[in-house]
Amino acid sequence: MYEFPNSPASCTHSGMRFPHVSDDNPFKVLSPGVESDVLCILGRSPREHSASDIAGLTNRSRSQVHMVLLRLVHHELVLRCVLEHWSGYRLNPQHPLTEHVKAIAQLRVTRSTEGA
Repeated sequence: MYEFPNSPASCTHSGMRFPHVSDDNPFKVLSPGVESDVLCILGRSPREHSASDIAGLTNRSRSQVHMVLLRLVHHELVLRCVLEHWSGYRLNPQHPLTEHVKAIAQLRVTRSTEGA
């Protein structure tokens, strides 16, 4: 039997414990920081978002969001679109991780799940 140690939000099911995943941002299980907020917004939206848009939606500072976006653009997971005085960001459809980011962003797990 495997248990997730020190997990206050967990339950026992079929001899195993599974943590609850908040449906507001499933990336927080992987990374609780600004990166998870940015990936969740981009993974759930088919359109471009500015750094200011993302900052407003996530209650993060624009500078924090901008730094994350620059790193994601550098790794080519995110594309930057520039129109006059506006920059928009979206997931790169050609990147091998894009479909995985979208799949994680769409998760809406609100209670424990059974293992296979």
